[in-house]
Amino acid sequence: MDNIVLLVKSDSTVEFLGGNGSKMALVQAQDPVVTTSAITGPTIGTTSTQVLAANSNRIQAILTNDSDEVIYVAKGVAAQLNKGIRLNAQGGSITITNFKGAINAICTSGNKKLCVAEES
Repeated sequence: MDNIVLLVKSDSTVEFLGGNGSKMALVQAQDPVVTTSAITGPTIGTTSTQVLAANSNRIQAILTNDSDEVIYVAKGVAAQLNKGIRLNAQGGSITITNFKGAINAICTSGNKKLCVAEES
């Protein structure tokens, strides 16, 4: 049985090569197509606050801290102070890809804004 070799090229194509080096197929890799973008501005509290509900269609979520205080983010579990993903005050941000579960956040004093964009 011949080996099959996958060659990922810089032009976003993938070549499938047989064990003898013969080209079997050439496939153009494609990024997921965004068809919906939703923006929100949840107020983050002193207890874990749901930022986004689970979404099986999510391609990515972009979270930006629009407050004067650190906000902590957690994927799929309750957010906790000083644990998880730290978003620094005044613009700290993260792009979350390949995660379809709920996203939660928390801050020390409460009543802080998080800018959220979800693309699916």
